[in-house]
Amino acid sequence: LRMRGARVVSFSLSVFFINLVSFVKAPSQIFNSRFDKLNLRKDEACGGIFKGSSGTLSSPGFSDNYENNLDCFWLIKASEGQVISIDFNYMQIEYHRQCMYDAVIVRDGDIMTSPMLGSRLCGSIEPNSGPHLLTTGHQALIHFISDYTTTYKGFELTWTT
Repeated sequence: LRMRGARVVSFSLSVFFINLVSFVKAPSQIFNSRFDKLNLRKDEACGGIFKGSSGTLSSPGFSDNYENNLDCFWLIKASEGQVISIDFNYMQIEYHRQCMYDAVIVRDGDIMTSPMLGSRLCGSIEPNSGPHLLTTGHQALIHFISDYTTTYKGFELTWTT
């Protein structure tokens, strides 16, 4: 079934297919959808929810170069009453003095307005010498963004409770 004026947007990720049909009349209006979990290999996933007492997460495609125009979110959830310790094992992301192009942002909570832990991270970190971050609560939000040019290997971090 196709309605007059409808635009069909299709994209595929591994074996996960989505067809979105938008009936938007003005190009400035945006159809927005949110997925908490995708059925993808972890090394391909641009976001997700991680639960448990420890784990590792990395940028999409790590240790090959990540793609341009990424906007990835990972939520780490520990049990109530616990805090999360985050250590960056490796980072090679496009450098800018204020990390305005590509960056990793770690938030002390589960929403974008939660306080940042440290500052925006970019550039290179030697293996196992990255920053150590500690949440005040049982959740951390990891946000990775890349701009439209220049990509590098990305990042890998581990967390424990």
